[in-house]
Amino acid sequence: MPWTMKEMEWLGGKRASLPPGSRLEAIAGASGAERLIRRLLQDDPAAHSELNAIYLLRSRYPISVVEIDPEITVDSRTRNPDFRIRWETESWTYVEVTRHDSSAASEQTQEFLHRVSDEATSILQPFILELIFWRNPTEDEVEDLVREVRRRCQDADGTKHDVRDLASLLVKTGDPRVVIPSILPAEDGTRISISKVIPSEPNRQILVRAPFADQRAEHILKLKARQLPNQESGLVMVDVAHQPTAFDSWPELISRRFTTTQHTRVAGVLLFSEAITLTSEGLKLVLNAKLIINPHARQPLKPWLIDVVDQIRQETLRLTGYAD
Repeated sequence: MPWTMKEMEWLGGKRASLPPGSRLEAIAGASGAERLIRRLLQDDPAAHSELNAIYLLRSRYPISVVEIDPEITVDSRTRNPDFRIRWETESWTYVEVTRHDSSAASEQTQEFLHRVSDEATSILQPFILELIFWRNPTEDEVEDLVREVRRRCQDADGTKHDVRDLASLLVKTGDPRVVIPSILPAEDGTRISISKVIPSEPNRQILVRAPFADQRAEHILKLKARQLPNQESGLVMVDVAHQPTAFDSWPELISRRFTTTQHTRVAGVLLFSEAITLTSEGLKLVLNAKLIINPHARQPLKPWLIDVVDQIRQETLRLTGYAD
């Protein structure tokens, strides 16, 4: 089906803002591309995640073949995985993509982190402080911590104050424009962090970190696995740009779900996101990817797809100093 003039103008405008070989060019000529383009025109967030997923997989193997929204039969029912992809003459890999938005729990945690950081930076004294929560505070405890921050603003560099079992307050010196988190034990788990910097008189900086682990992995895995065929290689891709803690917490959660009796049609789960980041080469659009392979899958993930993820992680590590 030919595209309308509006679609072509939109397509041209988007292409002009993207480097060659990226995004929309990743679906050029693909079966089903028209349907995805129409959803992009409607600014469907899920469509943007699907486009980014296709781009990610084809970014290192641009002549791989992709079909969007193919119709297949799974357990005597008609299903439509988001797309399928293959390299040369090998069999297809079927891919389901989901967009992982922030949860109510994470929004609640971020809300109290913002509140604490705003309260602290309203103090008109120069300071650099780091507040590490060991658990979420109650309403009264937030007020107590703000009072504690006021008392400790002028303490010596390196001073640490433990506030019961709730939090630790670290006093630092240095350039308030540069945020340097303290290294925590590996077993401490995943955290949501917020920093606020006021680089004017008086110079102020506070970094607030609180524990958080997203528990929605099983629900997403179960929901998306239904769309994948039983006897072909299947991949679930999760756009975690709005919940980046998943890079730390989900590999363990998902790995527990991979057994000899469940989710065997899923060869792997690929967490991905992208962001404009200051790198060693200036501001760049950086891809982040982490692959969790299912050792019990009926059909293993294709080696070339594993290679794609490895190449992306190496590039991200080169540019930013960390792989995801």
